[in-house]
Amino acid sequence: MSDTAISYFLDIKIDEACLTKCKGKTLKQILSSVNMILSQKAGDQKGGKPASVCKTIHKFKVTGEPRIVTVVNISGGEAMLEKLLSDLVNIGITCVTCTPLIPYEVFVQTVLGVDPDLCKPSPHKLTKKYISWNELTIGYQGMTSEEFKKLWMKEASTVLGLRRDNDVNVDIFKIKNCGKVMVFLSVDNPDDTDGMFDGLPLFVHNGHNVSNVSRSVQPLDGYCKMS
Repeated sequence: MSDTAISYFLDIKIDEACLTKCKGKTLKQILSSVNMILSQKAGDQKGGKPASVCKTIHKFKVTGEPRIVTVVNISGGEAMLEKLLSDLVNIGITCVTCTPLIPYEVFVQTVLGVDPDLCKPSPHKLTKKYISWNELTIGYQGMTSEEFKKLWMKEASTVLGLRRDNDVNVDIFKIKNCGKVMVFLSVDNPDDTDGMFDGLPLFVHNGHNVSNVSRSVQPLDGYCKMS
């Protein structure tokens, strides 16, 4: 058990087995139950103090799909993460994928050497009207690893600079130990997102090695409150 805080990406799907077990409940009722579980703030107690704490950073309903994606931060070991999974299984949900993350700011500072002034902790600010969840897979065929690191450093400096100086609503996480990145981006006009990605260094100079799967998402709290 580790005492280090670790973030995880949870992909929670309401599949046929779940719908069968939850027969009589609507999709919204099932997702509202998941929302209640994700909203819990209790920690596992040890000696009167929290031994394991789970904090939800983001929780979204994937638009048009029976699916929730969430980012949670676990400190003091994995007990609360396992309790969260157990609570989901108890209400009939077994299709859950858990992926370890590293804060993008930590990765680009320690591995790529980005200016620490740009690498302050994310404010997790996604307050504009339209939110997209983007899964980027980044390779570097045709480049040396050193060339790729320099390009990625330029990319990270550009994006984090835009967030700091232009109030761009973006929250980024790197999947541990592979070239994949999770990007949550909120804008007022959904048509703006293509231009934002296309103009970034990794897409301009290495676009043939970058793939992006993008989905629209909405805050889970807001979805559950809709009539």
